Amino acid sequence: MIWLWVSIAWSNPHPTLTEILQHLPQHPEWKLTHTANQQAKSERLMATAPFTPTLEGKSSQYGGYYPRDNHQHQVHLDTPLGISVGGGWQQGLGDFPDYDGSYTTDRGEFRLETTIPLLDGLWINQARTDLWLADLNVDLVALEQQSTQIKLILQTELAFWNWQQYWALEQVAKQNLALANQRQTVFEKKYAVGSTSRLSVIDNDRERQQREQLWLQSQQQTIAGQNKLLYFWRTEDGQMQASPTVPTLDIQTLSIPQPPPSQWDISNRPDIALYGLITEQIHLQLQLVQAKKLPKVNLIASYDHAIESTKQSESYVGLKYQHAPLLRAEKSKQSALEAKNEAIQLYQRKTMDKANQDLRTLHNRWVQLVNQIETQQEVVKLAQEAVELEQIRFDNGGSDLLDLIKRENNWLKAQSTLIKLVIEVYVVEAMWRATLGVSIIP
Repeated sequence: MIWLWVSIAWSNPHPTLTEILQHLPQHPEWKLTHTANQQAKSERLMATAPFTPTLEGKSSQYGGYYPRDNHQHQVHLDTPLGISVGGGWQQGLGDFPDYDGSYTTDRGEFRLETTIPLLDGLWINQARTDLWLADLNVDLVALEQQSTQIKLILQTELAFWNWQQYWALEQVAKQNLALANQRQTVFEKKYAVGSTSRLSVIDNDRERQQREQLWLQSQQQTIAGQNKLLYFWRTEDGQMQASPTVPTLDIQTLSIPQPPPSQWDISNRPDIALYGLITEQIHLQLQLVQAKKLPKVNLIASYDHAIESTKQSESYVGLKYQHAPLLRAEKSKQSALEAKNEAIQLYQRKTMDKANQDLRTLHNRWVQLVNQIETQQEVVKLAQEAVELEQIRFDNGGSDLLDLIKRENNWLKAQSTLIKLVIEVYVVEAMWRATLGVSIIP
């Protein structure tokens, strides 16, 4: 198996996200990855064409001084080992001139033949190498397919968590606006009976309008985030969701995913395994170049068996050779392949180093976020308590409106910071899976 599906505790997405991911394989970008896979399999099937048995024959009739009929039928097969085998049957009826090589007996004769390459072409030959390369290409395209799918999964997760963040921030802004709206109603009533100043009405109304602007901006971000998410959220038949009710989460109360161990295995990354397959392809091509430097020496053997005694059965064994010692094109190809192989090794090392660096950075950030979230949760509690106490002081005349507004805005900022931290830790978790090359869709 070229692909190992890893299942560990932290690899599963949030349950609410699975509703969106379940139909992601119906996404056009996901389906497009299958077309390249089918093309690679078709090319692999095409590479087996040289090893397909060939049946050919002819039937002919001659008139004139030597009236005769001739029938020839034979099967030929080239094997992946480079050995060619063939056999057939022929029959001649009538009178044949001595120069006619098709002379045979009335009852016919059988023929068997084989060609065995003793040097160049045995085991390592062009057709067999093409088949090996096509086999590896099927696996290579499958890895490219998995890499594309993992990126699509990551894009979906990021769109989901971005939308959840926008929605949560909108709710906090809406909550903050509601406090100012309620107070404005009270102030206007008090001002009407002369129990509060016009300045208090103005200050609160100004703050209320600012909070309304913040809420409207949050709404716009939520709508934009939902539109981006809908591109990845598909129906069973692959159509983009029109305007569904996106499931929402209470971000501030979500359980926080804990960081995994500080040791990891990147061997499941498709791009790293892909470099390995490319190296194998280069190795096969280099083997073929080396084989072509050898002289071509073929052992040819055949046997004709005559059914009637009017013609003797014959056997034949011979050697055929050919050698081109210069082969400039092959020498140049070898040099190019060796350079490509060196480059692939360097790219593989670069990819592995970059992956380890990214994972180290993500892991450190993950640990840091867990600590920050724990602290920020306490900050939110304290900010909320401060608002409640300040409200009591304000109601009793112990503080002014600006102090209360400041406390409320501090609470808003504390909640907003907590939301962003929680969302970030889920984003880091998604990026961690993608960087490891783990797919959460089987």
